[in-house]
Amino acid sequence: MAWLDANIRGSGSSLSRYGVDAALRMLVAHAVADQRRELPLSALLHEAALQIDAEHPPEAELNEAFGHGVIGGQRLALGADTFGPCFRPRTRKLRRFELGFVDTTAAGGARPSLAALDPAGPAAKAGLHEDDELLVLDYLHGDAEREVELSVRRAGKIVELRYAPTGASARGIQWERDPRVSELECLML
Repeated sequence: MAWLDANIRGSGSSLSRYGVDAALRMLVAHAVADQRRELPLSALLHEAALQIDAEHPPEAELNEAFGHGVIGGQRLALGADTFGPCFRPRTRKLRRFELGFVDTTAAGGARPSLAALDPAGPAAKAGLHEDDELLVLDYLHGDAEREVELSVRRAGKIVELRYAPTGASARGIQWERDPRVSELECLML
């Protein structure tokens, strides 16, 4: 959404100051008028293209770029001011979150469960076995800094395991609060 918003705001059209918000409002208005609960993503890209240039909407270009980013996994370019003056991009070494197995616990389920233990993953390296009965599973999805805590039953005994759910690291961009901009200035935006 930030990428789409930046494209709209950077277009200089009469609607550019409203960003992706106006495109979303139009999309909701169309959905209500047509009595539809769902609209395809292409409808949002169509509205965004009209905001960028009503006479010659760059719909094909938006669809192609979005496809490269979402389907192809290419990073969509964001300008340094994409999130306003209160945030700035920083290149960092990032650790990928990797649980080491598939968490198959049912939503609201009383008993945790797992499948597809990766023999080379962090859970197996910490001592988890494929045939362990999972009793307790505690982790924060996506947080590679917080340890995973497991209790399993193995051969009639309770075994406690803890490990960092980290996979390979890579360089990536994170957005951080710019300390040079005051809290008051950020609140006024």
